[in-house]
Amino acid sequence: MIELQSNGGGLHQETIPKAGSSINLKSILSFVVMKWYWIILSLIVCCGSAAIYLMRTPPQYTRTISLLIKNEDGKKKSQNASVDLTALGVVENKTNLENELRIITSPPLVAEVVSRLDLNDKYFVKEGLRNMEIYRGTPAMFADTDTVNTPVVSFSFKVTPDKKVNITDIVMDGASVDTDITASFGDTIKIQGRKFAVIQPEWDASKYIDKTLKYQHVSVTSAASGLAGCLSATLIGEKSSIIDISIVYPSVQEADKILTTLVEVYNENWIMEKNKIAVSTSRFIDERLAVIEKDLGNVDTDISSYKSEHLLPDVKAATSMYISQSSAAQAATADFETQIAIAEMIRRQLTGDSFDVPLPTNTALVNADIEAGISQYNTLVIERNRLLETTSEINPVVKDRTQALRTLKSNIMASLDSFIAMLRTQLSSARRQVSDATSKIASNPTQAKYLLSVERQQKVKESLYLFLLQKREENELTQAFTAYNSSIIDFPHYGGPTSPNRSKIWMIAFMLGLAIPIGYFVLREMLDSKVRGKKDLEDLKIPYIGEIPSAADTPRGLDRFKKNKVAQERRIVVKPRSHDVVNEAFRVVRTNLEFMSIGNTGSKVVAVTSANPGSGKTFVSINLAKAIALNGAKVLVIDLDIRKGSLSKMVGNSDKGIVDYLIGKAEPREILRRDFDDTPGLDVITVGPLPPNPSELLSNERLETFVAEMKKHYDYILLDCPPVEIVTDALIINRVADVTVFITRSGLFEKEELGTVQGYFDTSRYKNLAIILNGTDLRAGYSYHRYGYHYGYGYRYGYGNKAYGATK
Repeated sequence: MIELQSNGGGLHQETIPKAGSSINLKSILSFVVMKWYWIILSLIVCCGSAAIYLMRTPPQYTRTISLLIKNEDGKKKSQNASVDLTALGVVENKTNLENELRIITSPPLVAEVVSRLDLNDKYFVKEGLRNMEIYRGTPAMFADTDTVNTPVVSFSFKVTPDKKVNITDIVMDGASVDTDITASFGDTIKIQGRKFAVIQPEWDASKYIDKTLKYQHVSVTSAASGLAGCLSATLIGEKSSIIDISIVYPSVQEADKILTTLVEVYNENWIMEKNKIAVSTSRFIDERLAVIEKDLGNVDTDISSYKSEHLLPDVKAATSMYISQSSAAQAATADFETQIAIAEMIRRQLTGDSFDVPLPTNTALVNADIEAGISQYNTLVIERNRLLETTSEINPVVKDRTQALRTLKSNIMASLDSFIAMLRTQLSSARRQVSDATSKIASNPTQAKYLLSVERQQKVKESLYLFLLQKREENELTQAFTAYNSSIIDFPHYGGPTSPNRSKIWMIAFMLGLAIPIGYFVLREMLDSKVRGKKDLEDLKIPYIGEIPSAADTPRGLDRFKKNKVAQERRIVVKPRSHDVVNEAFRVVRTNLEFMSIGNTGSKVVAVTSANPGSGKTFVSINLAKAIALNGAKVLVIDLDIRKGSLSKMVGNSDKGIVDYLIGKAEPREILRRDFDDTPGLDVITVGPLPPNPSELLSNERLETFVAEMKKHYDYILLDCPPVEIVTDALIINRVADVTVFITRSGLFEKEELGTVQGYFDTSRYKNLAIILNGTDLRAGYSYHRYGYHYGYGYRYGYGNKAYGATK
C-alpha cells in the first residue's frame, strides 16, 4: 500500500505491511451480505429438494433378531443331540460360525423365505408423494399360476364395493399392455398368456376399498436378490456364538415375519442336512451287517465241520514257537530279496556310458560303502551337468569330471556285485530256515495252520459284527433326538425409523445450501488470474491514483458466463454537476494527479498508456481531461496512438492532425480542435491520416518542440499513447512526459504481469509512473465490496489503499 504525499514535485513512497490473503473470513462474509439473495435461493433449492426427498422416500425400519448357535466347532455338544460316529469313519460337520453367517443369508434360504411369504408379490398404495408397501392389508391378492420363467408384471387395480376388481395400466417386462380387465374374486385372468388367480384375502381391507393400488410381480430369484441386500448377519463378539440377523425394511410387521421365517428355514435345513447323514449311515450299517452275518455263519460252520472231521486237539501251544521262528525267517527272506532287488536296480542304472542322471539315494541298502559311493557319484553328476549348461563336453574340466564318474561307476559296480553275491548267500540260508520251521509246524497236524487262519477270521468278523450292531442303535437314537442347531434368544423389538435420517438430511441440505454459493465464490477467486480490484494491486510499490468503475452495463443472468467483453463503451461520461459513480471516480483521479505535481511549475504532461489493447486508456484520457477542465484548468488531449487512432475515432478524426505537424505539413493552430465538446478549456488534437512509419515520426524532434510550445498555453497535456507491450511508441513518447499513467483493466490484466509493471517503476523506464484501475464492476458485489469501496451520493472510502480527493 502506498501513500501519496507532496514532496517538492516528487513522490514519497511509504510501504505499508501487506494485507492478508484475498480469500478470508471477511471477504466471505462480505460476499454473503452482498449476495444474500443467492444464499437464500440456494437454501430454498437444497432444503426444498430435501423436503421432496423425505416426502417421497418411505421410512425404513431396522429389525434385529438374536440367534444362539449351538455346537460351535464341536465344543458345545449336547449328549442327546448327536452320537459320535467317528469310530465308524463318519466325519460329522461341525458348526463354524463364519460359515453359518454366510449360510443364514445365502440365496437358497432367502429364496425359500420369499416363496413362503410370497414376497415376490408387492402391493403399494399412494400416500402423499410416497408409494407405501402394504402388508396384510391389500383388498385383493394375485397369484401367478406359472412359476417357470416368471415375467415382471405390474398394474394398478381397484376393488369396488360390489367386489369387482378393475385392473388398468398393465406393464409386462417393461412393455405396456393396452387392455383393461374387470374380474371377480376366484377368477383367473390372462395377461398375454400369463395366468393370475384373483384371491380374496382373509383380513379386513375395507379402508382400501375403492382406492387405486398398485401390484408388482417379479421372479422369486429377483425378489430374493433384493431381499438379500436388506439382510445382514454379524457376530456380537469374537468369542461369542450369538449371531444378530438384521433387516432394513419399510414394514415392521413384514420385517419381523421375514426374520422369524428365515430362522425357521435355517433350522429346518440344518435338521434336513443332519438327517441325511444319519439315513445314509443307517443304510450303510444294514448292508454291512448282512454281509458280515453271512460270512460269520460260514466261518462257524467251517470250523465246526473241520474239527469234527479231523478230530483236531488244541495245537496252539505246541506250534506257537515254530510259528514265531517261521515268521522271523520269512521277514529276513523278504528283507534280503528287497536288498537284492534294489542293488540290481542300481547296477542296471550304472550300465551304459551316460553320466547325466543321478543315482537314487536313501535306498535302505545296508552297505555304507555303496551308499557313500552313490552320494559321491551324484555330486559329480550334478557338477558335470551344471558345467554343461555353460560349456561343452570337450572342456577339460568336463572331461575330468567324466573320467572321475567313469572310474567311480566301475568301483560302485564292483561293490554291488560283491554285495549281491553276499545277499544271495544270506537269502538261501533264510529260506532254509523257513523250510525247516514249516516242516516242523507241518510235522504237527498240517490242519493246524488252516484252523488257526479260520479262527482268526471268525474273531475279526465277530468283533466287527458287534461294533456295527452298537452303532446302528446309536444312529437310530441320533435321528430320534436331533434338535435344532440354534435358538432365538432375543425376538425383534420395535424401534423408530432408521432411514431416511431426517435431521442428517436437513443438516446436509442446509450445509449444501450455504456451501454451493460460497464454494463457487471461493473457487472462482482461486481460479481467477485477472486483476479484479484494488487489493490485487496492493503489493505494488507504484503510486495508485484511483479506480474507474465500468461505464458500460454489466451483463445479467446467463450473459455473465459469456466471454468477457474487454472493449469498453467509447464515450465521454464526465458531465458538469454530475455525481454518479463514474464522475466521482474521475474527480478522485484528478485530485490525486494534482497531488503528484505539487511543487512543479508549468504544465503537466501526462502520458496515458496500458499493457494491452482494450484497457480503456482512450476512455480514461478523454474523460480525465474533461474532469480536469471542469475544475477550471486548460487541458489539451493529443492522440499519439498514430497506428490506430482510437481517440480520433471517438471524437471524430480531422483532416489534419498530429501526423501532419510531425511531417511538417501543418502548424499547431491548424490541428487544434475545440468543437468536439462544449467544455471550456478542453481541446483535442487527432491523428489525421495514419502514417506508414509511426515510430520514426514519434522520434522526430518536432514532437518535443510541439509539446514545449503547448505547455505555454495549457495547464495539462494528456497524451493518449499506444500499449507498451505491442510497440515501442509509448517508450518513445515518454521522453516528453512528466507523469506516466498506466491503465490496468479489471478482468483483462493478468496478475502475473504485475511484476513487469513493477519492473518499469523500479528501473524508471517511464517517468513518474502511476497506476489506475479501470473498468471495475460495482455490481460484481463480492470482489469489490470487500475492499471497502462504496460509490454514490455521499460516497466514502473505507479500508485499503488510501487515496485523497474531493468532489468538485
